Amino acid sequence: MDLTIEPLSFEHCAILADAFAQQSWRKPEQQYRQYVIEQNAGERDCWVALVEGQVAGYVTVKWASPYAPFYEQGVPEIMDLNVLKRFQQQGIATQLLDHAESVVARTHEVVGIGVGLIADYGPAQALYCRRGYIPDKRGISVAGVFLTYGDSVVMGDDVALYFTKPLSS
Repeated sequence: MDLTIEPLSFEHCAILADAFAQQSWRKPEQQYRQYVIEQNAGERDCWVALVEGQVAGYVTVKWASPYAPFYEQGVPEIMDLNVLKRFQQQGIATQLLDHAESVVARTHEVVGIGVGLIADYGPAQALYCRRGYIPDKRGISVAGVFLTYGDSVVMGDDVALYFTKPLSS
């Protein structure tokens, strides 16, 4: 497999949006355009995986995480790791994570990541555990608000558990 990883550019935005729309995942072009703007401002780094020239997936690192505990501790967050269904189970997510972690390791000792709790995120949950990510011991949060005993929630993408991983340079 001829895989390359390159920085996200405006040229990738429509291609990514269309590719994910074809598999019924709502990932609008404007989301990727915003990522490029944030990348150009130094707030986020984004990379696209290409398999034989075709977009296969992407990952981003938000340097100042919107997740308050990471933000307060200066822990960058790997966010929005996605691989198109037809390219899954080929090691692409692993290579994207390897790349993101290596970039973060240049300047930080720890990286964070969040993952949804519904079954759709099961493969990601398992991948993060295999890679040495451990829960941050704060429990489940919903859009940044931590749940307490007896709370009820409607499950969705904003119900998440956050993990950290120590990095070695």
